[in-house]
Amino acid sequence: MNAYRRRIWREFEAILLELKCNRVLDFGSGDGWFASQVVNAAVCSELQTIDVRRRDNVQFEPITYP
Repeated sequence: MNAYRRRIWREFEAILLELKCNRVLDFGSGDGWFASQVVNAAVCSELQTIDVRRRDNVQFEPITYP
């Protein structure tokens, strides 16, 4: 995990925990790294990722919209 992802995840996780979300939408999910962190942290019960294309080596499979 690089410094950027570490920093953004700390901020993002704090927001999700405070909001007590049941469902999360990750649009522009890229390789799915942030989505995988959401799942690993168990901060929501349902997660959906969306992107305009599927990338190689995704960590969380997105729905693609061209």
